[in-house]
Amino acid sequence: MSTMLDIIGSIIIGGVVMLMVLNVNSNFVTLQGKQALSKVVQSNATAAAELVEHDFRKIGYRCTDSIKLSLMDSSRITALGDFDDNGSIDSIRYYFDNVTPVYASPANKDIRMLYRVFNNQVPSPINLGFTRFRLWYFDSSESETSVRSNVRSIKVAFQFASPYKYETTAQYDTNFYTLYWERIVKPKNLK
Repeated sequence: MSTMLDIIGSIIIGGVVMLMVLNVNSNFVTLQGKQALSKVVQSNATAAAELVEHDFRKIGYRCTDSIKLSLMDSSRITALGDFDDNGSIDSIRYYFDNVTPVYASPANKDIRMLYRVFNNQVPSPINLGFTRFRLWYFDSSESETSVRSNVRSIKVAFQFASPYKYETTAQYDTNFYTLYWERIVKPKNLK
């Protein structure tokens, strides 16, 4: 009888240990998924930030025209400058389509497209996970302005999100990994 109780006790203890190992493994797999989504979103945000910063820093470069910004609002900008450094003046336009979702169900329906148009060519979509994109324009005293000739710096802000949800048990978790980025760019040639 005591041998039977020992066997039953061993099975129960083994089962509890097995459940603990499976729980640790489940948590580890969930953490790996979150980290993978985090890495994708962070690398996409870095790539977008480098492109936007490069273009915005070159606004007005080698441009003798007094108007270097031909369009500026909260989600669109058109500017002149030598963006490809070939000695000729180019135009570049960025605009954010905040209406049309990029993905359908079950992916993130908040992701939108940022477009980059170089020299009035076909718009190049920058589909990296944008959920928000916003621009502000400032004069030399760091006050917000809407006068094109007074602009000396541009604040760029965007938010990224992962295209797919990760599994979680948290009550208030959105299930999408998000990242917010903002920078004030001061093109040297906007003077």
